[in-house]
Amino acid sequence: MVRTSGFSASKKKDCPRCGSFYEFRMVRLPIKDSGSYDCLVCGHRLDTWNDTKFPSYRLVRLEPWPKPKRV
Repeated sequence: MVRTSGFSASKKKDCPRCGSFYEFRMVRLPIKDSGSYDCLVCGHRLDTWNDTKFPSYRLVRLEPWPKPKRV
C-alpha cells in the first residue's frame, strides 16, 4: 500500500456540465502517478494529472442531470 499525505486545505469545484458540487484537496504520493476524475453524476471529466500530486474529490451536493431548461 502506498502512503499518501494531504497537503492542501479543501477547495470547491462545480461540474460545468451538470452543476454537481465537489470538495477536493490535493494529496501527495511518493511516486509520480497519472489519472483522471470524472463527475459521478454525468461523467464529465473534472480533472487530469500526471504528477506526485493529485486531487481527492468528494461529492457534496448532487444536482439533477440534465438541468431543467429555464423559461
